[in-house]
Amino acid sequence: MDVLPTRTVEGRKTVTVLFCDLVAYTELAGRLDPEALRHLMLVFFERAAAAIEAHGGTVEKFVGDEVMAVFGVPVVHEDDALRAVRAAVAVHESVAELDRESDVHLEVRIGINTGEVVTGDPSAGHGFVSGDAVAVGKRLEQAAAPGEIVLGESTHRLVEHAVRATQLDPLTLKGKDEEAVAFRLESVDAGATAIPRRDDTPLVGQQQELERLRSVYGEAASAGTRLVTVVGDSGIGKSRLAQVSLRAARPTARARHSRRFARRSGTRGVTRACSTAQATRCSQRREACSRSSPANVRSSRSSTTSTGPRRRCST
Repeated sequence: MDVLPTRTVEGRKTVTVLFCDLVAYTELAGRLDPEALRHLMLVFFERAAAAIEAHGGTVEKFVGDEVMAVFGVPVVHEDDALRAVRAAVAVHESVAELDRESDVHLEVRIGINTGEVVTGDPSAGHGFVSGDAVAVGKRLEQAAAPGEIVLGESTHRLVEHAVRATQLDPLTLKGKDEEAVAFRLESVDAGATAIPRRDDTPLVGQQQELERLRSVYGEAASAGTRLVTVVGDSGIGKSRLAQVSLRAARPTARARHSRRFARRSGTRGVTRACSTAQATRCSQRREACSRSSPANVRSSRSSTTSTGPRRRCST
């Protein structure tokens, strides 16, 4: 017998929430014609949503002049907090661009917080997430000055290696007995990863794969372009392997390195590196790899090479 077959089971997740609203919206609404105001807000929401979704976030709702987004629902990433911070910077930049395009002065304030929430089913008529982390995120946004991006303590702890931020005076948030620790975002390191990586430790257990990559580079230097695909379970060192190999090749070659995660299982990833020395045109054939550990390295040779204009390697 089926018991409540259509009911969605709620669950707990650690997510990062982002709140963003326009500064002095009431004054703006009093100065603009309703149609002009509606058009401006539609453009604002459209650009804000595009920036958030480009960094893997989910827009939960638009209310008045406010945008609320969640990072970690429905898909969890190891760098959700960093994604939210980068999305906030992108939203800030998009509003600055809209300000230059319009005749009105536009500024936003943004609050970001990380914590445990209960996830719900939006099709059932209630929000994606609820919990104290959401309430604190909202209060941080309200406490932010015009143009500021304010990070909660839990969010800052996750991204402090990747950002430059200034600790604010303790904040008294509505509904909270204790003062909150918060940080004003100053800048974000564009090349930072979710977890700070150490490159000063020896590469262990992947000498065979490293030699294979060096061999492929030798082939590229003498015969043309090679595309290398490294496949394996998350965390076994695919990116480190590619970085060590590319670091050795950079004095004499141009190199490209990208990361891609499998969409289905979420347990395997692909690191791809393309090195070009003499050949400048390529047509790649992608080879499938199934061995999970250690990282499986396969190379694909160019089907054609020439001395014409260089093209970027692609799948």
